[in-house]
Amino acid sequence: MIDNNKIKKSKEAIIKYVDFNKINNLRHIAKVLISSNGKSKFNSQLFICISKEQMKVIIEYQTTGDYKPEYDIGNDNFSFINRTLIIETKDIWNNNISINITKI
Repeated sequence: MIDNNKIKKSKEAIIKYVDFNKINNLRHIAKVLISSNGKSKFNSQLFICISKEQMKVIIEYQTTGDYKPEYDIGNDNFSFINRTLIIETKDIWNNNISINITKI
């Protein structure tokens, strides 16, 4: 079942992140921190692509490993807090993860 409120909040979060950071070129370098169960699993600077039209985020990992490269408002929850775009999602093993993206 589609949660329209979740989709609306996720859209707002992506737009706030882009607008706050004054991102003209939607591909930019950001600090990416991935955590699961309160433990840091990944911490690096990566290229991020954001599509406001399609409402999705693409993370350009060096190797994808345990994480998907694409996240969208239909499958993942987005929020924007203190300059950071937060994606609540699952890794490829179906474990809950939180991805924090902060533009450098």
